[in-house]
Amino acid sequence: MNMNGGSQSSRQLLAQRPGGRFLEDEVIVILQQVLSQLMQNGTEVQGSIALETLVQDADLQQARFVRSPDVVVPEAYLAPERQKTGLVTPGSDIYALGVTMLVLLTGKAPELLKNPDGTWKWEDYCMVNDRLAEVLNRAIAHHPEQRYSNLEQMSAALNPTPVTPVSPRVIESPLPPSFQGNRLDTTPTSVATQLPLRSPHRFGVWQWGLSAGVATVICGLAGFGFNHWLSANQTPSLSTPFNSVSSSTQSPPASELPAEPLNPFKTAVYPQSSCGDLPPAEPNAYPVRFYPVFLEKSERNLQQVRARFCRDAYPMLRKDNNQEAIQVASFLSRERAELFRDFLGENVGWAEVGTVTIINEMPASLR
Repeated sequence: MNMNGGSQSSRQLLAQRPGGRFLEDEVIVILQQVLSQLMQNGTEVQGSIALETLVQDADLQQARFVRSPDVVVPEAYLAPERQKTGLVTPGSDIYALGVTMLVLLTGKAPELLKNPDGTWKWEDYCMVNDRLAEVLNRAIAHHPEQRYSNLEQMSAALNPTPVTPVSPRVIESPLPPSFQGNRLDTTPTSVATQLPLRSPHRFGVWQWGLSAGVATVICGLAGFGFNHWLSANQTPSLSTPFNSVSSSTQSPPASELPAEPLNPFKTAVYPQSSCGDLPPAEPNAYPVRFYPVFLEKSERNLQQVRARFCRDAYPMLRKDNNQEAIQVASFLSRERAELFRDFLGENVGWAEVGTVTIINEMPASLR
């Protein structure tokens, strides 16, 4: 299958790979991207998923399925029930997609990945994490009822949404200790209960009057002394709310403060199969500019951004600075890219907008 416009089939790419196979992280990204594209097609079945029909756009570094009437799918990619009946179903597409991922991981033809009894032995040729192994093994199950019922279910298994733990709330009981059964009371005793009991002796009327008069005199003298000290030590030019109601240094009411610009990425629903902008579907829209957003490469950042936000984030070697990084998404405007960078910075870690990539014409896979 000949590709143009900078696109190559997975079979062509596989032949160019060092060691003749793809890395685990690369296969996960390819699978995520293809699942995202196929899910956008709804319930439509394809029937021709194989190495020849999974292509990658060199400019966008985007893997996708391309329907081609010229491709004859090898029998090893066909689900057992399709080999018997010839019927194409969502289950047979999932099977073919799983087999294709095995070939990318191992670099071996599907028939070489089976035992004589028909069971799979692909894990003898590569090591992957338990989650990916479980997803692929279920996708290539012999019986269709053992596979995923649809692409959405497969995608969810590949990218499970983490459950954020909620800290337990401690609720103070309104009842006194005597009503709380045998529970150990660790609440400190109130200040009032630590004071000595008041003497039962009551003041007479004249004693109350005398006490009130003495208190008034003391308060007056104390107030006079404090005001005298304050006047002597106050800076003459200082304007306070007490002597200048219309002071220019007063803060404006909260309602007059400028509103913070809205970042649309803060209100979006995550995780998403793909967070960036799609290439325009109109040929006349080209050339277009794509602004990539990168995270600092680390296993923690990769797992976190995939699980929480963008499932198709992938590690790569940046062309602008020859440094390893995680490309999370690309956008058609620098403004959107910077807003997404700020969002990642608040929720994951340091992020930046990379050098713009110019796409001069529509990729062949979109035509």
